Amino acid sequence: MKQHKILQPLILIALLMMSALSVQAMTLSEAKDQLATYKTQGKIGEKNNGFLAVIQDRKATRNLVKAINQERLKHYEKIALNNQLTLQEVEYLAGQKASEKAKKGHYIQKNGQWIKK
Repeated sequence: MKQHKILQPLILIALLMMSALSVQAMTLSEAKDQLATYKTQGKIGEKNNGFLAVIQDRKATRNLVKAINQERLKHYEKIALNNQLTLQEVEYLAGQKASEKAKKGHYIQKNGQWIKK
């Protein structure tokens, strides 16, 4: 009986760990495929530093933003290194470019505020 009481929490922990492993982070490819949709739906916006931000907070939205921003950071670091710029300079330029390229109805950050273009 004592052994049974010890096994119950261990089984519960094992089940929780297995269920956590089955929930995978969004792949970069999946994130890129959904990016335009999320922007059009107003779930994410372009920050003025060249990164995405969550506007409507949902787990899937956060996962998409995280995947894209990680890839952008790697890209920005390469650009900075190859062009003898600081990371902050590249981020600023990318933010300006993203704001210019944003489509009508997408959110962009201006002066710390979210506006619909």
